[in-house]
Amino acid sequence: MSSSELNNACTEGTYNICVGSWVTGYSAGLWQVVDIFPKYADQDYQTESLHCKKGERIGNWAILKKGFTPKMKFRLGCDYSDAVWLKPVDHEVLEDIQSFFQNNPQKYQQFLDYSVKIAPARVGVWFQIPQNEVEMLEKTLKTLPERFTKAELSSLLNQSGLHCEISNPPGDYHIWLSCFYWELSDEFDQLFFLR
Repeated sequence: MSSSELNNACTEGTYNICVGSWVTGYSAGLWQVVDIFPKYADQDYQTESLHCKKGERIGNWAILKKGFTPKMKFRLGCDYSDAVWLKPVDHEVLEDIQSFFQNNPQKYQQFLDYSVKIAPARVGVWFQIPQNEVEMLEKTLKTLPERFTKAELSSLLNQSGLHCEISNPPGDYHIWLSCFYWELSDEFDQLFFLR
């Protein structure tokens, strides 16, 4: 299945949710699904309820555009969710949404024009490094590719000649790595970027 087919596929599971579906979910309100990305395990999991290998498909991520509060007040926003938390709205609610937009074409246009910009997740990384090497570390970090894995970050640090290692907090130096959970390398490692 091609990437574009995956993005437009319906989710599998308890509820059939497709791009364009109106749903409720973990976050309050009525949301329209605007994109779907496959969710893969980025490591092996072995718990009572979950058994999977790294790279195994374990669900979907849904990108959502908010249209209404739970009380049907028009409200714009965006979010993302594991599709397992989403449930299609019932027929009456769907009719209410359609009726609202038919009676309020300006609001409908606002909804259509609203640009979904998902804020990335952030992960803090601490380093143990001598104070006199911090400036060199900052220069070295600027040589990272646009998207990189933690292994690529570690490799760069090992090759840099710096006396630096990733550590548990607190450390001598701290940076934030950003990511979108659905962006993984070909080896199913999380891809990060600097902001």
